[in-house]
Amino acid sequence: MEKLISISSNEACWPNVVRHFMKNYAAMKKSDLDYPTTIEIKSIDKLNGNKPVIEDLHYDLYTLKVRLNFSTNTEYLEPIYVIFRQVEGFRVLGEENLMEFWVNPKRANGWLWKVENGGWHDQEKKRDGFINEITEDFDEYMIVGQNDCLNVITGFEPTFIY
Repeated sequence: MEKLISISSNEACWPNVVRHFMKNYAAMKKSDLDYPTTIEIKSIDKLNGNKPVIEDLHYDLYTLKVRLNFSTNTEYLEPIYVIFRQVEGFRVLGEENLMEFWVNPKRANGWLWKVENGGWHDQEKKRDGFINEITEDFDEYMIVGQNDCLNVITGFEPTFIY
């Protein structure tokens, strides 16, 4: 019987999570799970070194509006809004469920990535029920938050309100 790993926002558990993933990853063939390819999207210069908290999402069939908090224990910052238009899909996952990104030695820096291949969009394209022609020219973007990550399949680059 395999032992379940308890995940919390406490960073002390991360070494165990990474060890668990690496043990299972090492048993896989490289072709079974290739590293995703990501590039950093430069956004707002003063924020490029910080990871935000994803505080709120609002989707109205036309846009996905994401409110991000970059405040720290010592500095309050106004929220930043990231706007995605022509959204085909989005998902929020805890970072512990995206280990293939974190063990990748070539992953991008920053908090906003364009996922060029090997991400959620590519996983969806492999499903029989996913109509690939609709999103053929769409891109996947990923907001890397402090605890959660947001993946968005969209036809446009995101814009910012700050």
